[in-house]
Amino acid sequence: MLLLPTTLRSVYKRTTPLTKLVTRWINNSGEWKQFVHQQENEMLRITRKEDWAHCPEKQNPADVGSRGELLSKLKDNELWWKDPAWLSMLQREELGEAERTWIRCAQDKLKSDRNYNNLARKLKLEERDNDGILRCIGRLENSDLELELQQLIILPKHHKLSKLVKEECHRRTHHSGVRSTLARAEITVLGAKG
Repeated sequence: MLLLPTTLRSVYKRTTPLTKLVTRWINNSGEWKQFVHQQENEMLRITRKEDWAHCPEKQNPADVGSRGELLSKLKDNELWWKDPAWLSMLQREELGEAERTWIRCAQDKLKSDRNYNNLARKLKLEERDNDGILRCIGRLENSDLELELQQLIILPKHHKLSKLVKEECHRRTHHSGVRSTLARAEITVLGAKG
């Protein structure tokens, strides 16, 4: 099993900037020609109407490229080279929700294990913050550590997400071994030799 800090962060919502016309297609259930109707159905098959919004031209990086821009002006165009602040903020929120979703899916596997009740009692596992994520509540809660390090998230040892987290931590420590990986990543792998 793997314990990790809660700083892991659905890419469910679509942030694709849309023209006013496409926004009207999605938000209006009018009678459309076949092509428009099929496109609308496909978009709404995987998203909700509320997930779509028009992005004004002055805030849309895609408009810079599609409208044509002189190279001499493009090199200094902030909108082209950097995301608008609202888009960056939205992406952080979505990534956070995606990570929480992945963690809950991995923990569902853990909860279905026949030894789960024993493990939950032993490690004092609780769901806190109404996010449905299991955290290990123990003596660390009395420490001076940051809250995310006091209440570690638990993941099944052999789950794909656990493997990906461990690999990323290993890369961040430049392949320095188990002890360095665990120390740098501030995670605990139950049963790991370190």
